[in-house]
Amino acid sequence: MSALEECERVPKCRSKGAIASCEAELTMNQEKLKQFRRQSIEKALSAGLPAYFLDECEDEGVIRVRPGGAAERIVIQQGRAQVEPFQCRAC
Repeated sequence: MSALEECERVPKCRSKGAIASCEAELTMNQEKLKQFRRQSIEKALSAGLPAYFLDECEDEGVIRVRPGGAAERIVIQQGRAQVEPFQCRAC
């Protein structure tokens, strides 16, 4: 269930004005999350460490950004970690 669908389930969000407010809040929160992720990656890389974050587009897997800038997607398949190259993309 998407965040908007979840928001629509809440009784206060049933009016069009309230739904628009929820959509605006979701957009703002998504932007804050992107900003936080960028800052976290920058801090880890500046310390010489890889940065890890969840792959929110695929709903499974973890993205690892190495200090050299290479990004990889790590998923578990049949009990083993599978590492794939990762291309930044819009969901």
